[in-house]
Amino acid sequence: MATTPTPHTPSASTTHSSTAPGSRAGSLALANRWAEAPFRSRYTRWVDAPPEDVRRAMDELTLDELRLGRLLMAVRTLPSRVGGRASTAAPGARPSRVAHGDGARPMLDTFASRGFLPLCADADGIAAGIIGQFWHARVPRPVGITDADAFDAFHTPGWAKAVTTITVVPERGGSRLSTSTAIHPTDDAARRAFGRYWRLIDVPSGLIRREWLAAIARRARHARLS
Repeated sequence: MATTPTPHTPSASTTHSSTAPGSRAGSLALANRWAEAPFRSRYTRWVDAPPEDVRRAMDELTLDELRLGRLLMAVRTLPSRVGGRASTAAPGARPSRVAHGDGARPMLDTFASRGFLPLCADADGIAAGIIGQFWHARVPRPVGITDADAFDAFHTPGWAKAVTTITVVPERGGSRLSTSTAIHPTDDAARRAFGRYWRLIDVPSGLIRREWLAAIARRARHARLS
């Protein structure tokens, strides 16, 4: 079953608020609350497996199963790996340590080492957040936020807050698997900078999300048949 993207790019007249939606909620609620972020995309597919098998597959998926995703992420991080990562950090924030995780580890386990903060993990799915200046070729270290309260309270100009969710709900005897990404820049300058970057990465990012869903679905179906 093909995925269905629903990307949104703001026009010059888009209104902007530096206050992001709350993070202390279930994964489905988080996905809904961030649905009005100025930059967002959503991909979804039906899976012929029960939600509990799909949810388990989310936890067990490894980076080694995402060949295209690993390749595109390697290309994206090449400038930082060759020239050294920029050291810029927001005032008062602790830069997080970003490391390349073992591809055989569950993918969700590598999120923290790459600067993501787990926001929620429940029966419906997972959500993780990150704060960065993603539009730079040599990406500065993401801000080291340690809890959801700090993530909500972060409004330092010049940065962008991103939330990624993966959720599953019952549908037609199987499951509806979805992933959404929402980005909330902290000021107008960051919104303009991210908008230019978004136009460049929207398509490859969508390819990664589609592969992500397909790999989870494949794992879930295999579990159902084994």
